[in-house]
Order: sequence, then structure tokens, then C-alpha cells
Amino acid sequence: MAFSPALLLLRPALARAHRWRVGRGTILGPYGGPYLHRGSLNKLHITQGNHVVAKLRLGESPGQVFSLLLYRYEDLTGLLVLDRFGRTLHHLPGPWSPPDVERFAKRHDLVLAVHRVSREEYLAFMKSAGEATP
Repeated sequence: MAFSPALLLLRPALARAHRWRVGRGTILGPYGGPYLHRGSLNKLHITQGNHVVAKLRLGESPGQVFSLLLYRYEDLTGLLVLDRFGRTLHHLPGPWSPPDVERFAKRHDLVLAVHRVSREEYLAFMKSAGEATP
């Protein structure tokens, strides 16, 4: 593998552009992923690195992305992507910035809820999760 001086400039520039997009609400999550962004054809893409791990259609029908739930259960936190009926479509564990999540939800017309969940609620969400990204 050869060393490229261009990479010394490119990576910080890409990270800066990513932070700018997070600030505008067009993307949600850290540079390198996992992060959410709106793809073409009214779909929400969940990306890890350079790979899109999930493409979920936005809408109000069952199985389509309608809302985001930022949760805390004891010392666990994460973001759940839900349909209109509260079914978990995708689970993204880990810390998420509430202001960033709020900006993203507003920009993409998604309902946002922030809750501390009980053990029973947490287990129900995890059991119903079709997919998860570490």
C-alpha cells in the first residue's frame, strides 16, 4: 500500500463536510458511521463506512419509516427507527446527540420521541427489531 499525501488533506476535508451536513440536518451520525441520510426515491439510508447496510422507505404505511425514538435504558442508549405503528425497523445502539437527532427529524418530517424506557419496553423493542447496526 502506497502513502498518498492527498489523503492527509482529503480525510479532514471529508470529515469537516460531514460535520457541516450534520449541522444542517441532512445527515445524522458520526463520520465513518453508522449514520443516516436520505437517499434517492424517498428512502432513508443507514450507512456504515462506505456500505449502505439498510434502505428503508419513508412513509406512513406499515414497514415504512415514520419516526425516530431516542431511548435510554439504564446505562444503554440508542436510536430506533420506527414505522407509524411503533414497530422497530432498525436499531442503532450507542450515544446519539439529541440536538442532531432533532434537526435531522425536522428536516425529513419524521416524528421524534425521546424516552427513558422500562425493561419491558426495551425488551419489546429489541425483540421486534428486524435489523440492527452495531
